[in-house]
Amino acid sequence: MVSTRKMAQLQNEKSNYTKTDDSEVKSQVTNNEIAAINSRVVDPKTLTILPEYQPYLAQNPDFVGWLVVPDTQVNYPVCQRQNDNDYYLNHGFDGKEDSTGTLFMDYRCDYINPTTNTIIYGHNMNNGSMFGELKKYLEESFYQSHKIISMDTLYEHRQYEVVAVCLSEVQYQDDNNFRYYNFINADSPTELDAFIRTIKNLSVYGSNIDIQKTDKLLTLSTCNNYTEDGRLFIVAKRVK
Repeated sequence: MVSTRKMAQLQNEKSNYTKTDDSEVKSQVTNNEIAAINSRVVDPKTLTILPEYQPYLAQNPDFVGWLVVPDTQVNYPVCQRQNDNDYYLNHGFDGKEDSTGTLFMDYRCDYINPTTNTIIYGHNMNNGSMFGELKKYLEESFYQSHKIISMDTLYEHRQYEVVAVCLSEVQYQDDNNFRYYNFINADSPTELDAFIRTIKNLSVYGSNIDIQKTDKLLTLSTCNNYTEDGRLFIVAKRVK
């Protein structure tokens, strides 16, 4: 389990995000390289919905995929509502009001032509449902043995490797610190490097984090009570 001392250290570091030496950042890219990566476009009309997910889409047109984290209760559909990151905080998959909510993808993300970072949110429920068991990743043995997770879309099966487990907090509007939950697309090398520096500084298990310029990332974000307005977020990169 992450120690109280480590959590205190993370709190002290939250105001020093920009102090990591740029030479430590593995993503040394140019604007042209970023533009080339972001310009690859897939026409959704050319894609076929996977048979196993057709019934879920028929039930809820906001359905975009299915997330599984082995040996946790995370085995749920994921929704995405146009221009709305609030609805599924208190609505179930069936559209009925439900304080448990539903896992949902940030509306700014594109799962067909993936943005650099796809963010999925879920409540930290006391009974372990939704993202309540992501805290298992604060046990290093669990982290080491559960690095592969799956996030299918409507059209394909995808696997990701967990590369970082981080503790943070919601930033105030006038704070200048980098907000991981606003990192969607790397439009420049500076943005990508800032994100990598941030997760290095907030990582529970050190700064040896392997993220390359071509990686497509998945971030799972939930609340955590290690501090006021605390957040636990898991960063993974696509491997299949």
